[in-house]
Amino acid sequence: MEGEFSIFDLILKFEKKELNGYTFKIIGQDQFIRIKNTHLERNEKNSLMLQIKNVSSEIQYDNEKSHSDLLMMINATVSHELRNPLNSLIAQNIEKKALYKEVIKVVLQSKIDDVAK
Repeated sequence: MEGEFSIFDLILKFEKKELNGYTFKIIGQDQFIRIKNTHLERNEKNSLMLQIKNVSSEIQYDNEKSHSDLLMMINATVSHELRNPLNSLIAQNIEKKALYKEVIKVVLQSKIDDVAK
């Protein structure tokens, strides 16, 4: 539902239950209201009760939570994608160092054996 409506247009739509529970943004402000309607029948009279509630803080909290959840998901994904290659590079370096030490031991041992002969 877009456009500008008078309060009477809105009441007619609420009577038809077209807009029950909808949230509206107040134009030009960061304020949101939620309107609920209840049909009352008392003493053979039909009445319409509109409940107008400021839900700005709820919507702001939901937006902040969604933003926070998105940042956490991005951080977890990026951290995981960076950690895996780094871990493999670190493991390769450790393996190379261990292999290098073994090569040095063999070379030194062969030189010692050559000197001993």
